[in-house]
Amino acid sequence: GGGGVIDRLGRAMGFIQAAGAFSNPVRLVLSKALDPGGIVLYRYGPYRLFSLESRADGVSVRECLDEKAYHEALKRSRPDGEGAYMNIGANIGAFDVAVRDVWGARVKGVAVEANPWTCARLANNIYCNHFETWVINAAVTGKEGTVPVNIGESGPGQSVLHAAMSGGCEVRALPLAAVPSPVPGRDVDLLKIDCEGSEYGILEAATAADLARFKHLVMEVHPPPPGFSRERLIAQTAAKGRFEPLVLSRKKEGGDELVFFKRP
Repeated sequence: GGGGVIDRLGRAMGFIQAAGAFSNPVRLVLSKALDPGGIVLYRYGPYRLFSLESRADGVSVRECLDEKAYHEALKRSRPDGEGAYMNIGANIGAFDVAVRDVWGARVKGVAVEANPWTCARLANNIYCNHFETWVINAAVTGKEGTVPVNIGESGPGQSVLHAAMSGGCEVRALPLAAVPSPVPGRDVDLLKIDCEGSEYGILEAATAADLARFKHLVMEVHPPPPGFSRERLIAQTAAKGRFEPLVLSRKKEGGDELVFFKRP
């Protein structure tokens, strides 16, 4: 109907506008127009990101690199010299590019992604850009074990909170403490979490000792699942980690919040 046409036109115009943030805007627009469900190459300065647009990888790319959603947190946590970061809910690696855009190329990281298909695209992008980033295919949760993941979803809004249906598989689950630091024996300059609601279980299970290795934390706080509270999550994380929380942005009333935690 007419509403669907208007929605499609709106998305197309939004894509064209966002393309201006990248180094190959004409190619981006042509690729999207000629093969809407195909692979699109985003060039961002010296970096490249291959996106499978049919699975909405580009949503994460444009959020991190066009909207620069994490740039304020990255500026506030910028390390002296080489940096070390941990990226939980990495999707295809747009945040990993954003880190280097703000901190510079001398960075080491760990990028964790639960969906094996998405993680394959993440690993490809990490490899193509020669990043010193360790890619781990796992779901970060409150405890070790396995969790079901629907491979077919493979998009930026996927969460292990949603039971796998068709196309499901079991993936490794790790608590935060079991995710290795990018530089053994050294504190992590920034922990980034974007897990579509799984952050509640991750951080409620984390201890003060688990959070002690992180100098800063930035996470997208989603509407809470049953039995959890957004306010309690933020307060408990700040107390256990001895952080001061700062809300950087809100998408809409009652929606997602981007919260940055720093040492006082």
